[in-house]
Amino acid sequence: MTDLVVFQAFYHVCFALATAIGHSSDPQMGEACFKRARELIGNPMETVNFNLADVPALTLMAFYLIEVNRRDAAYSEALTICLFSNFVDCFQCT
Repeated sequence: MTDLVVFQAFYHVCFALATAIGHSSDPQMGEACFKRARELIGNPMETVNFNLADVPALTLMAFYLIEVNRRDAAYSEALTICLFSNFVDCFQCT
């Protein structure tokens, strides 16, 4: 994935998070920005296309999901970040 696409995804997530935090009058706008960012990043589970430059956008996606009360999806987003950032040990059960 090119850097331009990663930056576009990052900015779309920023707009989505801003609408969620700012309690915008149009909640659909944040969801549309989030959906577009998800389309730009694609499936982060595909290790061929995954890049560490995707991590900031994925992190903001997790914050957005927490803000709109989708905590299970936020947890899976955080787990994806950890798995592909070689932080697998942080989620091991003892």
